Amino acid sequence: MWGVLSRPFVLVSISAIGYAAATFAMKSASSMPGVLVVTVIACCLGAAVMAEILLLRSSHFGLAYLAILGTETLIILIAATLIGEGLGLRELAGAGLVLLGAGIIST
Repeated sequence: MWGVLSRPFVLVSISAIGYAAATFAMKSASSMPGVLVVTVIACCLGAAVMAEILLLRSSHFGLAYLAILGTETLIILIAATLIGEGLGLRELAGAGLVLLGAGIIST
């Protein structure tokens, strides 16, 4: 089990999902603050940070950071579209640049 969880792809995914989930919890906290939402934010950020620390033990800093950021960007774009958030040209261009940069660095 530990072998699967320590793979870079899995650690990048856990970290990106944790950061994205914390972001959406923060968005919901702006309309309905409470202890439960703050607890969810803390747990998501804690899981994301732990996965990132484990990833950084075996990967280069720049590559790990961009892999997480690129994956998180994709998750946020998909989730924002699913919940009906309008994405303007500026947001799409910014996301495209992040993904392009991640692609360039990873080759």
